[in-house]
Amino acid sequence: MDDKTLKPLTNQLSIGFANHKIICDENGKPCDYEFVEINPACEEIIGLKAENVIGKKVSEILPNVIESDFDWVGTYGDVALNNTAKEFEQYSTPLKKYFHVKVFSLEKNYFITLFSDITEKKQKDEEIEQSNIKFKQYIENAPYAIFEFNTKGLIIEVNSEASKMTGYLNKELLSMNILDLIADEDKEEVIKNFKPLKENKFNLFKYSFITKTKETRLGNCRAVKIESNRYVAFAIDFTEQGNLERERNQAQKKYKALFDNMRSGAAIYEVLNDGKFGRDYIVKNFNKESLRIEGKTKEEVIGKSVYDLRPNIDEYGLINTFREVWKSGISQKFQTKIYIDDNYNNYYENDVLNYPTAQ
Repeated sequence: MDDKTLKPLTNQLSIGFANHKIICDENGKPCDYEFVEINPACEEIIGLKAENVIGKKVSEILPNVIESDFDWVGTYGDVALNNTAKEFEQYSTPLKKYFHVKVFSLEKNYFITLFSDITEKKQKDEEIEQSNIKFKQYIENAPYAIFEFNTKGLIIEVNSEASKMTGYLNKELLSMNILDLIADEDKEEVIKNFKPLKENKFNLFKYSFITKTKETRLGNCRAVKIESNRYVAFAIDFTEQGNLERERNQAQKKYKALFDNMRSGAAIYEVLNDGKFGRDYIVKNFNKESLRIEGKTKEEVIGKSVYDLRPNIDEYGLINTFREVWKSGISQKFQTKIYIDDNYNNYYENDVLNYPTAQ
């Protein structure tokens, strides 16, 4: 095809097209180049009309090109003189834009460039890169173990805390499945807890995990979906806290058993307002003996006030003792005294103690 045949085609291109002639110094080294032809897309990209470009040297039109860090003249000269072809992305200092460039030669001493402005794409790529850097810094400096894994459970990324928690090196963890770390008895439950993640639900659960030294420890995990096939789990070693919690639960069970099976009646009250009246003391629990004495079920007493159960309690004097113990935290004995109302006519002796939760 001759130039007259090519021109209508190049004018229809949405990317920049330019034909150039390389200029060499007396030693045959490329030192400049001249514009021979450009298309409308090129005009738009460089911001110059063809009549102001054709027949002129780049050093005349864009003098900074010669002095820029990237050797534009040398790169294009190599193509024009040696009949090579190149493709690259580069920033143009004079035009303040990034370009994707394909350059080739159809005739010695001449070269053709096909190029597009990729500045916006580069800026977005840079933003993504910066975001990824910040994300990785966050992961690495997080005070808890972080495991990134895919839908198959294969570990993609971990931080140093994950290595400390499991005892495995980072590279070892990256060759493992997340379930490899879970104790056999908890694997099914962990799989069950991961299922809601596929529906973009945040999940929190506890599990047992196995360290590199085969030690079984307790973990506490929060997991979330971050992409269609990527998940992140934030985990902490919960062993010490878990042991304390287990001991606390065992102590509570022992206390409950002792409370329920005491030979004397016992009750726990929640204090409202300033604790001056029987209405301010709400029943939270009655043991078995108290229920027997009252002749009631738990459902009939829980949530009721002392006044509801003993209408004359304010005159009886016990409330003052309740209040003093509640305020001071010091136990007191309320001596044996008869209580009388329409339903009761009995002697009672009361030991009043302050419950740890201010009840």
